[in-house]
Amino acid sequence: MSTSFVLKLSPGALENPDLDLRYDLPDAIAAQSGGRIQTNGYDYDDGVGPSLLLFLVAQAPGDLSLILTVLDSGPMLGNDLRETPVAVEDGGICSYVHPPRLVGTTFRLRKR
Repeated sequence: MSTSFVLKLSPGALENPDLDLRYDLPDAIAAQSGGRIQTNGYDYDDGVGPSLLLFLVAQAPGDLSLILTVLDSGPMLGNDLRETPVAVEDGGICSYVHPPRLVGTTFRLRKR
């Protein structure tokens, strides 16, 4: 059974809010995972502050560790991504699984 992850990048929290992150970050995660995690597009969220949402599909919930490995691996395009919010999506409800300060909170996706 696959797992849908959402990474939420807020431009105000990035040193260099380069839109190339929408391609480079999912590509790095796919490479690190050996293809276990694939990109499923991106969208913009204008909720509380604008955000770039990156959608990923993983083969299993445990593949979260592969995502976190990439986020922890060092700067990407001049950005420290270690605290990037990651959520598991189910039926449009996203439950944060990283970073620890957000675990237990949720957000709702608008229809894509």
